[in-house]
Amino acid sequence: MDTTIEPGETRIVDAYGRILRLPSAVDDGSGVGDCNDHNAIAFGVELSSSCMRRITNLAQQCEVLFNVNRFVSDLFVGRRENTLPNMEIDPSIDRDLLNIAFESYKNTHGANINLTASPPPSTRWDPQTSTCSNALKRLTYQIMHNTSEITNMYANVEVMNITNSTKMVKQQYEVIFTAEYDQRIERNGQRNNLVARKRSGNPGYLFGAPTVGGKSPSQNGTDAAYVEAQVKGFTVMDTGVGGQCDSVSTTGTVVGFGHDMYVSCMKELTRAELKELCISTINSDLSAKSIGSDTMYVPRWLMTDQDLIGIFGNADPLDRSQWIRIHSLLDDDPANAAVRSRVWLPSEGRCDGLLTKLQFHVLWTYVGSVDNPQAKIISAQKNYDESTSLKHVLWPTQSQKFEFVTTVTWTFARPDDAFVKPPPPTLLFSVPHDVFYPFQMDQSDALRNFEPKFYLLNTILGFVVTLAVFV
Repeated sequence: MDTTIEPGETRIVDAYGRILRLPSAVDDGSGVGDCNDHNAIAFGVELSSSCMRRITNLAQQCEVLFNVNRFVSDLFVGRRENTLPNMEIDPSIDRDLLNIAFESYKNTHGANINLTASPPPSTRWDPQTSTCSNALKRLTYQIMHNTSEITNMYANVEVMNITNSTKMVKQQYEVIFTAEYDQRIERNGQRNNLVARKRSGNPGYLFGAPTVGGKSPSQNGTDAAYVEAQVKGFTVMDTGVGGQCDSVSTTGTVVGFGHDMYVSCMKELTRAELKELCISTINSDLSAKSIGSDTMYVPRWLMTDQDLIGIFGNADPLDRSQWIRIHSLLDDDPANAAVRSRVWLPSEGRCDGLLTKLQFHVLWTYVGSVDNPQAKIISAQKNYDESTSLKHVLWPTQSQKFEFVTTVTWTFARPDDAFVKPPPPTLLFSVPHDVFYPFQMDQSDALRNFEPKFYLLNTILGFVVTLAVFV
């Protein structure tokens, strides 16, 4: 009996026989519509969507619509097509069901928490502060499967805090299917199937394709020989909902090869809030970064943990030599890096030294034949800019907008064209000196004027023709 799951035709079911669903945007022509909670997940069909949630009664919506657990730990899925759950036993012990497990959990500061030390915090409504804490902001399902069943299902989650004054928030959902090979297909380096990965060229980059990005995993305090390639590629912050920094995702924008980018968001602050952001060491909008013996405080929407870029569009995560590091003085030589202090000038209502811009500079060129050039990345650099002062010029209690920016700049380095002239062809084969025995070669003066290699070729051809005639 054929048990192969047909992509696109099979709907994934949960522990109660219902179709597993994932919200998607209602197409209203704006590009980001309201969330539609009735979108069914079809096997093998990947989905990536951003949608808007309208806040009508946050106290009631918090632990329902924004609850992380309704998409993860409280959810079981059927392993195979047409799975019929057994209602008489606990889903956690039903072998036909699979519990969705957390793979990663980013807190409201954009930092990954240690899931082995303690369970992730739950979504909660706080009536004292009128805040929905740890509300779902981004969800990515990674579904592992073979030809007949789902083998594992993981969830990567990012959360946010929502205040009662918020009218609308953006959520992002994604489903990724990854094929796992069974024992009948050997996984090895020769087959290049040890890890699943996406390409942006073969080998050279295609313009506009996602730049291949990754992270350096650590083994015993040193960089591992492999790379944690990112599914989407190299990413930077997005603009958030309505351009507000509070709702920004640090990995929301994919950097296309060769495309300059300027991404920004706005943070509205009163004078007191600007002062707090300028001088505080504990702030939900700041992330601490150790630089040698000093600590640098970075607005969380400017933080990034991707430190590698693929040299070519088909960079292999199992070969560290096919990747280059995104150089930064703060990361490469923290002992000699200077961290500028943040200074608040109360008489001017101004903050100096706060980081407001993250800049990436990428150098690329062509290699290979001039008839088929291949685009490759030569180097990449990252730096933070704190040269822009933040000055509050409105009435102290009025909120003023301040801009925070991430830029990506691509620079083409003209290659040194070197025309290569191939060497003259050599004699394809050699023959023994007595190949024409018992015949003898004429050593007359006329024949000595012939070029030896042509004479030899003519003699061989004549000999072959003679043999052909007599046969």
